[in-house]
Order: sequence, then structure tokens, then C-alpha cells
Amino acid sequence: MLVAFDFETDGIEPFPQYPPKPRGLAIQVDGQTPYYMAWGHPVENYCEEHEAIDVLATFWNDPNVALVAQNLAFDLAVAAKHWGFSLFPKASLHDTMVQAFLL
Repeated sequence: MLVAFDFETDGIEPFPQYPPKPRGLAIQVDGQTPYYMAWGHPVENYCEEHEAIDVLATFWNDPNVALVAQNLAFDLAVAAKHWGFSLFPKASLHDTMVQAFLL
């Protein structure tokens, strides 16, 4: 199963503030309608942060999932620093930024 994900975060600053705190998470599971989980915005929040953590964790720890993101290293760093996720999930990893460069 292919799962695309992308964090929306606070502004990017140098270390030690890097990576920035997540405020929203976009998810698209292969063959399903994409959705956005917002919790840290001034308005129009649709969930609590722990709900987004639970959703991403189900994919992160599934060896049958292929996680894909644009600039994957950034998203891995956000998940690791702010949510305690492993930098090396059980899911396979694909970075569209690297793939686009190679093409």
C-alpha cells in the first residue's frame, strides 16, 4: 500500500529550532481520497494532534506500507523530533524530490 504524507509546520528556522513544530498533516492512501488533519492553526482545526499521531503511526510501523513524501528527510525529522517516531520506520521510504532529480 502506498501512503503519501506531508507535514505543514511552523516556519523553518536554524538549529536548535529545526525541525519546526507540525501544525497539520496531509495524508493520501493509495486509491482513497486525500485528507488533511489540522490542529495547530489559528482557525479551522479539525482534529487534535494525538489523532494525527495515531493515523501516521499505523502506517509508520507497517512493513507492508510504502511511505512517500516530497523532501522526505524533512518529514522524517519532524516526526522524530516532535512525535518520537523512529527515523527508520518499518514502512519502506520513497522521496519524490530525489526521484524527480534522478529522472
